[in-house]
Amino acid sequence: MCLQAPKTEPYYMQFQSPTINPVELKLTIWSTELLGTSS
Repeated sequence: MCLQAPKTEPYYMQFQSPTINPVELKLTIWSTELLGTSS
């Protein structure tokens, strides 16, 4: 069984780690962008 992410979503492998969840990372990025736009 291969653990590589689909080639259409390479960022999952780039940011995947025991402490960082890709979904949490996305939410963090979105929150940062929202804060940056509102200020």
